[in-house]
Amino acid sequence: MANFKAVAAVFVVLAVIFGTGTAYFLAYPAVTKTTTTVTTTTTRTVVSTQSITSTVTAAGPPSATVNIAYKSGIGFYLTNGTGFSLYFRSTDKPNTGTTTCTTDTCEKNWPVFYVSNLELPPGLNSSAFGVITAYNSTKIATYDGFPLFYWLNDVKPGDTLGQGIGGFHLVTVPAPITSVTTSTTSTTSSTSASTSPAAAKVQIPNGASSNQSSLGNLGFYPNTITVVIGVNNTVTWTNNDVTTHTITSLSVPAGAQAFNDGSLGPGSTFSVTLTVAGTYEYHCAIHPWMIGKIIVKSP
Repeated sequence: MANFKAVAAVFVVLAVIFGTGTAYFLAYPAVTKTTTTVTTTTTRTVVSTQSITSTVTAAGPPSATVNIAYKSGIGFYLTNGTGFSLYFRSTDKPNTGTTTCTTDTCEKNWPVFYVSNLELPPGLNSSAFGVITAYNSTKIATYDGFPLFYWLNDVKPGDTLGQGIGGFHLVTVPAPITSVTTSTTSTTSSTSASTSPAAAKVQIPNGASSNQSSLGNLGFYPNTITVVIGVNNTVTWTNNDVTTHTITSLSVPAGAQAFNDGSLGPGSTFSVTLTVAGTYEYHCAIHPWMIGKIIVKSP
């Protein structure tokens, strides 16, 4: 009987414990904690645009001793291998083996250009170059028979400060065969930037009016030029002679306009922009042995 009472007491205690636990869980149900992780991804699109604008140059091989450069308002002209401008003197007569730059001042301000081994870029013909020995035994390189010089105050490549000083002028040349373009690039697009049309220079040297034999066929310098539409198809003539000349067309391509300045006095200039491809021939109506040619090419 005692044992029965003890067992009954145990069941009573368990019932109380179970009832209490059930009441607790009913009052405080289990809580499930959910953690939500939000990941934010930010995407940046960076568009990088690089513009390249430079003076157009027709660079030759690394060993080139003569090169071609281009500058707006001048056209294509000769430089040495490191980019220093080369000049000729309009008072010099070509193919005579002499120069009028003989005073101490002239020799100081206009050092001569000479190289023993001539290396040229595409577009220049070695037959146009030569060498003379001046009165003081100094060797001078020539182009189209004209002795070549530097200007003392051109202190860095690309300087053209000697243009027109003391009768000296840049040695302008036809547009080179190889083309060099200026471009603008970006990560999303690519465009081309063309150079604004500029002037190709033609000189009338001093003495051009004397007679045909004095200058050969070089009444205009250069006698023949090649220009490209949209690059340097404006041609400018400068009269460095002591008398009046004309720039009068003899023949022009079909669809092109004839041109005639009428009268080009000493020191004056005349310009014409040629927009039709083809060959133009012109002369001086006062001195008809002076004949020049312009070859105009499409871009």
